[in-house]
Amino acid sequence: MKKIFTLLAITIFLSCSTENSENTNNNVPEADCLCYTILEANVFTIVTGNQFTAGVMENDCTGVQKNFNRPGIYRAGEKICN
Repeated sequence: MKKIFTLLAITIFLSCSTENSENTNNNVPEADCLCYTILEANVFTIVTGNQFTAGVMENDCTGVQKNFNRPGIYRAGEKICN
């Protein structure tokens, strides 16, 4: 009787752990190589009233950082995709 319960418990444990590992792998979003995350942003206003943002952004896929200057207002944490 103990052997049957032991085999049943092992079967249930193995089936539960397999499902959990499959679910965690499916929930991981893939990085988009055309998108950048803004790490640092400084907003400037010109005398004419136009605004632009200068700062540093990082590619979501490769992790490469680069400087940027874009018209408009951007904040750290926002994403820019080409």
